[in-house]
Amino acid sequence: MLAYILSFLSFIYYFAGSSRLYLSLHQNAWDLGIFNQVLYNTALGNPFAYSFRSFGNYLGDHFSPILLFISPLALFKTSLPILAVQAGGTALSVLFLYLLARELLKNKWLSLAVAGSFAFNPFTLNIVNFDFHPDFAFPLFFFSAFYFLVKKRYRLMFVCIVLL
Repeated sequence: MLAYILSFLSFIYYFAGSSRLYLSLHQNAWDLGIFNQVLYNTALGNPFAYSFRSFGNYLGDHFSPILLFISPLALFKTSLPILAVQAGGTALSVLFLYLLARELLKNKWLSLAVAGSFAFNPFTLNIVNFDFHPDFAFPLFFFSAFYFLVKKRYRLMFVCIVLL
């Protein structure tokens, strides 16, 4: 139960921080604008189109098919939903790290400490506070792939590896 509370609190913390940066116009880079444009164009039926490079397609710059899944959120015409997805994905990675540590360490409190140290590590906070980028999903799929490997749930492990 404590792991779920930790994951939920980290989501609140991540989303509050990134939305505060967004609403106060203090984002660190311009990736959020790029991804807003890519997601919005994709949601309107022009997949991965953007105007920042001469070739006009984001897949020519970075291969990020995960954007297809979150592109409908751009129809809200605000960045808050995609910032919430990023915060949620990072918070879920905290939960999967706890579950993985619990399987390996066999100690609830030590596993909670491992997950908590990841959750509030400054480098983890940089994932959610540095605008938006699909790399937020890396820890989630990485930890969940290892968790499913330890649990011998190989199909789910391979799904996470493919999504990774």
